[in-house]
Amino acid sequence: GQALEFKQLNLHAWEAFDKGQDVHLQAAPSQAELLYKNFKINKEKLKSHMKETIMEKYGNAATQEEIPRELLLGQSERQVEYDRAGRIIKGQETILPKSKYEEDVYINNHTSVWGSWWKDFQWGYKCCRQTIRNRYCPGAAGMEPAEATGQPMKANIAR
Repeated sequence: GQALEFKQLNLHAWEAFDKGQDVHLQAAPSQAELLYKNFKINKEKLKSHMKETIMEKYGNAATQEEIPRELLLGQSERQVEYDRAGRIIKGQETILPKSKYEEDVYINNHTSVWGSWWKDFQWGYKCCRQTIRNRYCPGAAGMEPAEATGQPMKANIAR
């Protein structure tokens, strides 16, 4: 129990001596111990003061209420209707989101979602049969070249 305290006291005495204070643990143990106790008290005061200033500046997030589930997932299915006076008519009930993933998102001129087409163990877009996800959609004009590029490979495999 006291071995760890003695080791910390000895370490503090060495560091204080290195920083210019006239302290030596073997020559004046009472002075070294008093200096170490004062150091611990001052350190604790400084720590509590820093904590108070941070709490004052930023607040305490641990005591605040929980963040709603809809905000964590980044979407909500909540629709609120108001009358002319600004009172809520309907829409107070909370509805859980359907999915945490984006749905029905069409990118790069595609008219179908990624994964709507499957061929040769690859996912793709149904609208143009592209299997590269970030490729721009050429529409129906791009289906024939996409099919033609696969034909020589199939012929080689068949042989």
